[in-house]
Amino acid sequence: MTLEEEERRLRELKKLVDETAERLMYGNLSLAEAIRLTIETRERAERIIPDMMDKYDLIYESRFQRLIWQFVIPREKEGEDVSGEEIRACPGHDGGLHPEQERGDG
Repeated sequence: MTLEEEERRLRELKKLVDETAERLMYGNLSLAEAIRLTIETRERAERIIPDMMDKYDLIYESRFQRLIWQFVIPREKEGEDVSGEEIRACPGHDGGLHPEQERGDG
């Protein structure tokens, strides 16, 4: 692969993850919609950078998890208990976000 091709793929990936992050922050998505969006984003990223998915998982899964906790979950209906649920931005990867770990309880 040429340097130009790799730069094009990385620009495409950046645009994809930036759009996903923006939708998580400002899109008024439900938790289920947000998780679905991150799954779809990962699938699209895999078509763009199939040889670099380990880096994608390390960098972007944690970013999307943080955005879900910071923006999506607070928008969920008041009183809905998500404290015992495991939240993963990219299910299937074992770097899931656990509510107790985020709050420092676990």
